Formats: sequence, structure tokens, C-alpha cells
Amino acid sequence: MMIKALEKIQAEHRGMWQILNVLEESARAARESGVLQRGLVELELDYLESYIDQVHHPKEDRYLFTALLARTDDARTLIADLQQQHQQEAQRLGRLRAALSDGNLDLGTYAKLADDYIGFQRAHMRQEEDQLFRLAREHLTGSDWQAIDDAFANNKDPLFGEQAHEKYALLRSHITAQAQPPLGLGGTSVTRIKADAQPLLELRGVSAHYGRIAALRNVSIQVGKGQLVALVGSNGAGKTTLLRTISGLQAPSGGEMIFEGRDLCRIKPAQRVADGIAHVPEGRQVFAPLSVEDNLVLGAYSRTEKGSAVRREIDHIYDIFPVLRDKRKVPAGTLSGGQQQMLAIGRAMMAKPRLMLLDEPSMGLSPLLVSEVFEVIKRLQQEGITILIVEQNAAAVLALADIGYVLESGEITHSGEGWALRDNEEVKRAYLGI
Repeated sequence: MMIKALEKIQAEHRGMWQILNVLEESARAARESGVLQRGLVELELDYLESYIDQVHHPKEDRYLFTALLARTDDARTLIADLQQQHQQEAQRLGRLRAALSDGNLDLGTYAKLADDYIGFQRAHMRQEEDQLFRLAREHLTGSDWQAIDDAFANNKDPLFGEQAHEKYALLRSHITAQAQPPLGLGGTSVTRIKADAQPLLELRGVSAHYGRIAALRNVSIQVGKGQLVALVGSNGAGKTTLLRTISGLQAPSGGEMIFEGRDLCRIKPAQRVADGIAHVPEGRQVFAPLSVEDNLVLGAYSRTEKGSAVRREIDHIYDIFPVLRDKRKVPAGTLSGGQQQMLAIGRAMMAKPRLMLLDEPSMGLSPLLVSEVFEVIKRLQQEGITILIVEQNAAAVLALADIGYVLESGEITHSGEGWALRDNEEVKRAYLGI
């Protein structure tokens, strides 16, 4: 079982690794095109330098290293080596910055320095997780871990409390907004699916009304198998209505909806869940009086297999959202907004969907939690779930999406690959604030 403190350090490693991916891709693109995005690279280096020196290293030096040295001499050589590497990281980054600021920048020299820095950082993180984590598990006591966990959980700490993390989440969002394709949110490479991917869901001329008011007008979209498709637009554009129409909560007034070759309009809402469509509604809508685990169990209501299969799926969700395991017995209504969003996604996963409809998953969450939720969404796609997501955070979701659609006043006004929509000048002005 992963210890909370080590889990947090490992999560920080994943975040830094993703920024290193962006830096690596920037260097590769510069070698191919002969042009370096200096502004993006400077943001990447600012993030890595300040986050590592001001948040990540102090957490290790002040608590983990100190506690481990107090328990065993076996750690002295390793910790001395890791602390020396901390200094060498700064030296390598300094050389990279010097090359970047040179008026006569040589892209070949820059690329070699970037590769050297990236490789060094990755090797350092591997060594920590392979060697330091093992020693810490062997020698630290329960009271040691409790003290470290308590320190890491101090949200008022100026180094790694909520305000510090929100600062870096904002800087990370700036990197995401500037990163060019094929990079995804947080710098993870996104495997682009061809535009002619086999359709899992197809809407043809779908309309929907609330009384005499038209909420959707002749909407046609395709969601290819394995794709992450984003739907963006202003408030009241009809995005939520579109998801409700697909899941059966809102009746269409015209058009066709084809899911895996079948006419959805002929399938009742409950059967749509059993057939592989899960809807995570806006506002989470968890069952507040029930425990976290009971909410997850209810998510498996439509499944034919029960017992151990359901238990395995619950454990899988706990692995993705460790906080839910810690709170599995508490009423869902007592969870924070971010935790309820995790629970709502986990409950939908319990149905083993092939298509997941996500409605505003980042609404009301802090920048740090938004980043975590989008990381989970990427993981769901990697596990083979096709995703149709409605999101007002257009810059972030289009950076992640294979395909995007813009919905305005109930009509599709723009469509294309996510990165292309994000670079579209009209979309930038209307939805990205650029």
C-alpha cells in the first residue's frame, strides 16, 4: 500500500515529468523547424526551477531526509548523493538558461543542453523512487510517517500549502495554453486519433426543445471510438442539454442518435446505462446521505456480474482516487467539491462504460484540483473509455481533446481537431480570452 507522503512526492514527480515532456517536445520541434518558442520554454524553466527549489526539495530535505537520517546510517550515502544532485540540477538549468538568453542562440547547443537537463532530472526521480522510497519504507516508523503526513497536509504552509500549489497550477495552465500540438494538458503527448476513426456515437441533425424554446438546432457530431471529444461554448449554449439528450434525460424533438449502430431514440435511459453510456452530471449529484462506498456500489446497479467483480472495480477506483478509500465510510455529502467530483466519476466508472459523458467536471474547483481531474480524464481515455466532455475551461480541454466542437445558441459553429480549434482566432477571442 502506498504511504501518503510517498504518494504525494510521486505525484509531484509525475507533474514535473510532464513538464519535462513539454520541454523535450519543444526542443524536438525547434530542431525540426529551426524556430524555438522562447516564451514557452521560459515558462517551462520558470516552473521547474521555482517548483523544484521552493516546493519539492524543501519537502524532502526538511522532513523525509531528516527523519530517515535519524533512523539509519544506511541512508547517509544515498541522501548525500541526492542532495548533491539537487545542486547539479540547478547548475544544468543555469547553463540551459544561459544558452536561451544568448542573442546568437545555437539550436543544436540548446537542444543538447536541454536533453542533458531532462535526462538528469528523470534519472534523479527514478533513483528517489527506486532507492529512497525503499529505505524509507524499511526504516521509518508509523509515528515518523504520521508526522511527515501531517506536515505535508498543512495547507497553510507557505512552501507547499494551498496558496503555493494554486500559484504553480496557474503557471502550469499558462504552459498548457501556449504548448503546441501534439502536446496535451500538462505536457503529456496525446495520441491523435484519425478523423475517420470508427464512430461510437453519431448525432445527425438533432434538435431539442423546452416547450417552444429551441435548445438544440440541427446538431450533428461524431465521437470516434477511443476519442476524447470536447464540447465548448458559452453559458446557455445548449451543452448540458446535448448530454442530457444523449443519456435520455431530455427527449429530442428531431434527428437521429446512433450508438454502436443502434438508434438511441428507441432505447430507454436505464437501458442506455446498461448498454455502456455513463453520464457524470453537472454539479456532481452524489447521493449525499449514503457513504462513499455505497455510492460506488450503486454505480454498478446495471451490471450483470456482481460480487468479486464489483469489488475489484471499487478497489481500482480507490487506486485512482486514494482519498475515496480513506473516506469510504463517510457520507458523500460531507466530501469537498473536488472529492465529490472524484466520487461522481468513480460512480460512473462502476458501470463499465464504453462512452462517458462529463458535464463541467472542473466547475467550482481550485486550479490544483482542476489539474488532478484532467489527469484522471486522460487516464480514463488511456484505459479505453471514449469521452464526450462539456467544459467551460476551453483552453485546457481543447489542449487535451482529439476533436472539439463549439456550440453557440444551440448550433455547432466550429469543429475540428482540438489543437486547431484552440489556435482558431475566433475561438480564441470568444472563449479563451485571448
